[in-house]
This record gives sequence, structure tokens and C-alpha cells, in this order.
Amino acid sequence: MSCGNPALILGNNPATAAHLSVYSLPGRPTQFRAGHMRNDPTLVGDAAKQPVTVAANCLLVKNAGPNQNLTILCDAGSGLHLPAATRSKLGIPDRDLLVENLAMLGVSLADIDIFISSHPHWDHIGGILDETGNLRLPKAHILLSRGAYQQNMENPAIEGQPSSFIPGMPEKLQALKQAGRLTLLSGDPSGLGGEGITCNLLGDAVRFYFSGGHSECQMHAVFLTDAGGVVFGGDFFPTAWHVAPERYMPQFDRDPKQLANEKELFLQRVRTGHWHISFYHDPQVAAARVLVGGPERYSSLIMGEEVRV
Repeated sequence: MSCGNPALILGNNPATAAHLSVYSLPGRPTQFRAGHMRNDPTLVGDAAKQPVTVAANCLLVKNAGPNQNLTILCDAGSGLHLPAATRSKLGIPDRDLLVENLAMLGVSLADIDIFISSHPHWDHIGGILDETGNLRLPKAHILLSRGAYQQNMENPAIEGQPSSFIPGMPEKLQALKQAGRLTLLSGDPSGLGGEGITCNLLGDAVRFYFSGGHSECQMHAVFLTDAGGVVFGGDFFPTAWHVAPERYMPQFDRDPKQLANEKELFLQRVRTGHWHISFYHDPQVAAARVLVGGPERYSSLIMGEEVRV
């Protein structure tokens, strides 16, 4: 199962880049039932039970930060913490696509300066761990929302029991915090229509927004350039199909009504900023601009300037 190669979303030619460049970077994909991924009325009976490929389109940002010298990774796909039988059932390959695709861009995990976690679910953060559960990012500083951190602390995964979290992750996050390698950012969905918040490590060209419809305190980074911006959507906009506010993931979104309201608010900001949205779980479209007929008409979406996986 393949979900493509790295793709440049925004920035300069990689051979001459002197300014911020943003790439879609596939990690390990998974497989879920079609009906779990979309509230599509056409998916009934056997069609809803068919397995579909669920990509893990991470984001690599080069030449970031106030001095244009930082390399950033957003999310990391699935890891190998799950038992082999579970990985086989979910279609998670042993092949380390994250490392392979980083190498295609001349980068290794040891080069990552900043790791931004949209939320610490296993299919988004598992790739930063090796087979024994140790961190694979030797120098990276981790950015995570304070609410997601607290939720993981209060609801730790238990080995052998189903969970969105990874067993042992709270202890790892606490150790990073004590070592000064974890920064917790605070925000809430009321700011989705505004200018976002900034982090001293990254300067004004990276803004952070927060949503709660999929999971509590999911964090979305927006990387800004003179040519526009790129939103790392995480599970806010998992695929291009899910951009419309009324579309959600039945098995995974905690509050579809809240999610729809958050999308309506944030899509207005996306549209005025002429930003691309990256689609973490889309096996075909890595990112696209969202074009609409009017500020309130997000049900009739036209996707423009698609970046294919």
C-alpha cells in the first residue's frame, strides 16, 4: 500500500530554496472501513464495510523561523507500537515511509528542530517512536496544545486495551517537559476566525489555531509566506471530501455539530488568507485551496490548485 512521495505545496524550488518551503510528506498509512471515515449516505451495506486506504500526509517545513534556519515536522503517522496482528489488520506497513520520504528531501529525523503535534492520537504521533517506544527525535522541541496534553495525562492508554492514545506517552511527554523540550500552547475554538496565536520559537510567520469537534484541543499550524499560506489540518479536514462543514467521520469525531460550526468559522479565515489546506488522511490530494461562491456557501465547494500525492 503506497500513498505517494513528498510533494511541494508552497515555496521555492528545493534546489535553490532560501525561504520557507512546505512539503506534504507521507508516513505510514492505515486502513479503515469506508463507513468509519465519512458520513456519506451513498455508503450503505457492503460498501460501508469496504476497507479504504487512510493516508498519513505529514508536513515538512524547511527554512522556517525568524532566522530561516529551522526544520519543522508536523505529525508523524503511525508507529510500530501496536502488536503485529493489529498492524496487519489495520494495513500498517513495517516499511518506514516517514524516514524514506524525509531522505528524498535530504532530511533525517536527527535534523528536525521542531515537532508540531496536532493531537497525540496514535496515527498522528506514533511515528516519532521506535519499535521499543523510545523517541526518534534526538534534538527536536515539541509543540502541543495544553488541552491535548492534559487530556492524555488524564486518560492514559492501557496496554492491550483500545485507545486513541499510546501506552506510556504521558510519561514521555512529562520527561520532555522536564527537559525543557516541550512547549504547551493554549487556545480555544473561539479564535478560529482571527489571527491565531504565535510562538516565540517560530515567530510571526507561523500561527496556531485550535478546534474541539474532532478531539479536545486539536491544534492547527498555519505557515505563512508572501505567496499565501498552508494550514496543517490534522483531523479537522482529514480529506478533501471533509472540507464541507456537514461532513464528518462518524466513528472518530467527538461532536459533529461543534465541528461543523468550527469549520464554518475557520473556512472564512482560510478563504480571506488564500491558504492551502493540507489533508492528512487523503491518499490522493495532499493539499488544495478552497474556492467558494460566497462566504456562507461552503456546501458547494470547488477545490483549486490541488497538490496531488
